[in-house]
Amino acid sequence: MDSDKRERMPPIPPDYKNLLNPSQLHALNSIQGFGWTLQFVRREGLDVPLPVIRGADGKAVATIDEDGNLDMNPDIVIRDPVEIEHKKAG
Repeated sequence: MDSDKRERMPPIPPDYKNLLNPSQLHALNSIQGFGWTLQFVRREGLDVPLPVIRGADGKAVATIDEDGNLDMNPDIVIRDPVEIEHKKAG
């Protein structure tokens, strides 16, 4: 994927509630009560947007599939924001 395209898309679009289906929204609302937060919504190349959430500890990462199920061991790599800023500056 073109890195310029990734940088132009906000990680959490303002209309994310319109992008996610009712099952995903219900799961997101439920898990936020346990300290999980929406990290970003993966959209590029997917038929159904994939919300990526981070645990209250800041380390745990999960995704919410189209049926509202949590995948606590997603095959996803989260880039370190400090590393990204360092690459931009360099």
